[in-house]
Amino acid sequence: DDASQLYVAGSSFTEDPLASAIDQLLGDAAESRIPVTIGGPSVADLESLGSDSFLALCTAVEPAHVVLNRDEHAALGLSSRQPISGAATTVVTTGRRPTLVIDGKGARAVEGPPVDDLLDRTGVGDGFLAGFLRARESGADPVAAGHAGHRVAAKVLRHLGPTTGVDT
Repeated sequence: DDASQLYVAGSSFTEDPLASAIDQLLGDAAESRIPVTIGGPSVADLESLGSDSFLALCTAVEPAHVVLNRDEHAALGLSSRQPISGAATTVVTTGRRPTLVIDGKGARAVEGPPVDDLLDRTGVGDGFLAGFLRARESGADPVAAGHAGHRVAAKVLRHLGPTTGVDT
């Protein structure tokens, strides 16, 4: 109820009973027309799930976004600028290098701000995802959302632990 988007980690699909519960949740989201974002399964999770199974899942679900890192994208057997079939937008994070936003407009590189005072990488991927999804929910296009994700990730990098240092 009152959900505006759904994020599902790729690791959620590896084992039951969680995988079955997520399958039901995805069905409910589709009925309610709630946009779905799927996070890339780790390379280890792909060994148990299988690349073909994950790609078939994405084709069936047709998520608004699939967000994964360069290693996860490569482990799926995709070329560096290849989108995930079924996903409206594929986002490939690449550490300090530009993030790739791949959609119907092609593959665009999104630079992050420089971070000279890096303290800790813990939670930086989650920070990027939070900034990206919040921006998309607010109506930003995928490239602008990528910039927003990088701004949040940069804040996380400047603090110890998975935090932006902002009290909520």
